[in-house]
Amino acid sequence: MTAIRIRYDGRRRNPWNEFECGSNYARSMASYALLLTFSGFQYEMSKKHIGFEPVDYPGAPKNLSYFWSLDCAWGSFEYDGSQALVCVTEGELILNTFMLPKGVLMCFDNPVTVRAGGKLTFRLNGNGWRVD
Repeated sequence: MTAIRIRYDGRRRNPWNEFECGSNYARSMASYALLLTFSGFQYEMSKKHIGFEPVDYPGAPKNLSYFWSLDCAWGSFEYDGSQALVCVTEGELILNTFMLPKGVLMCFDNPVTVRAGGKLTFRLNGNGWRVD
């Protein structure tokens, strides 16, 4: 373990260039995990479930927007505390459940399909979250 840390410490060579797996590939792709971590992205294909639990930290912006990507579709997730949007830019997203930030699980009676150019909107009102 120590030898690996020395090898990629940044003083001897670019720490993002992991030559065992191909120049400029493995480490740069691993940085994609930061996006998933900050957005709290979760997806279970067999359950048709998607969700987001953004990292909360001091000074975090109140209006959040994250990119997401799956094999069937890609788009963005936007959240401001009282509204959440799941936008599909390309592809088709079929959902049985959606997890809003703070662990709010929305379950649909029938699968919901969002196609390219469409969006799924959740709004917070006096009775809790609802789907528009």
